Amino acid sequence: IKPICFGAVLVITSKMKTMKKLFALALMALCIGAQAQVKKDQAEKHQDKVQIVKGQEMLDRDMAELDMFRKNLKSFVDVYNAINVKEMERLRAEILTDMDREIAQAEQKLVADRREVASSRREVKSDQREIKEHQEDGEHKRAAGDRKDRRDDSRDLADDKSDMTKQHERLRRMREIRKELESVLITQKPMGQREGLVRVLVEEFIGLMEQDIAETKAEIQEDRMELQEDRQESREGKRERQR
Repeated sequence: IKPICFGAVLVITSKMKTMKKLFALALMALCIGAQAQVKKDQAEKHQDKVQIVKGQEMLDRDMAELDMFRKNLKSFVDVYNAINVKEMERLRAEILTDMDREIAQAEQKLVADRREVASSRREVKSDQREIKEHQEDGEHKRAAGDRKDRRDDSRDLADDKSDMTKQHERLRRMREIRKELESVLITQKPMGQREGLVRVLVEEFIGLMEQDIAETKAEIQEDRMELQEDRQESREGKRERQR
């Protein structure tokens, strides 16, 4: 009997050691997961802050450039009607340079929009992987949180695609207007005969610049809202980990 009892004790002891190891591994996995979530939250908050700062700088620049563009156009009409050829040529070159700058900036914004779309796609794919992993591990609560993240990120992806499409269309039209306006301004006819066409083209170009400014304002507001949401989620996650 004694050998049997001793053997049972060994078996029980071995099982307890195994259970302790499994518990330690599970605890370690939870800690690693929590640390990964904290890092992810911190990265998202940092990204939101950077985008807000960059967006505000872009907004201030665009509004100042729009104001200067309007002034140059008014000055051009004034000197043209006054038959000040030298000043007219200077302002004509400056106006076209302003338009080239706006087109170049629109191209940069389109590139940035494409990066945003690509980044949002990666976020959605990452959410899908995390949902699958947590479901397989039986972590249904975390999987539910991942599904919420996927809904939010899918919405962001749709918004980013829409912004990219709008930016692409603005850029296309800006190029067309610039080309047409250059041919109109270079014609040696009295401004009175062309003022109507110039006004239409200029107002449309200014309208595109204003649309761009409105988009930037909306993006800044979205980034601020996302930052608030990320902070709220971080606080909720911290409270959850402390339980």
